[in-house]
Amino acid sequence: AKLGDNSWAEEHKDRKAAEEKQRLLELLKEKDDRIAQLSREKAELETALAESERILKQTNEQLQASQSSRRESPAVPSFAEFTLEELQEATHTFDTSSQIGKGGFGAVYKGKIRHTTVAIKKLNSDSIQGATEFQQE
Repeated sequence: AKLGDNSWAEEHKDRKAAEEKQRLLELLKEKDDRIAQLSREKAELETALAESERILKQTNEQLQASQSSRRESPAVPSFAEFTLEELQEATHTFDTSSQIGKGGFGAVYKGKIRHTTVAIKKLNSDSIQGATEFQQE
C-alpha cells in the first residue's frame, strides 16, 4: 500500500508542478505582452511630445518675430475712431431703445459698427463729475 501511496503522491506532486509551471509561463507571457504594449504607448507619447515641442518652438519663433516687427514698426493706436454719423446710425440717433445703462457721465448705448457689436458712451460734459474723471472716461 505504501508503494501505491508514493506513486499517487508523486503524480500529484508532478501534476501540481506542471500546473505551477504552466501558470508561471502564462504570467511571463502576460508580462511580455504588457511590456510590448507599454513600449508602444511610450513610443506614441514620445512622438506626441516631439510634435508638441516642435509646435511650441514654432509658436515661440512666431511670437519673437511678431514682437520684433512691432518694435520696428511705428506705434499703432490701440483704439478706433468713428464718425458722429456712424455713432448715430449705430444707436438710432441715441434713441432710448438702444440705451443699456447710465453712468456718471452719461448714457451707454448698444449698437453695431463695422459688423461689430459695441457699447457707446455718450458723455455729458455738464456732469457733476470732475475734469479728471471726464478724461478717464
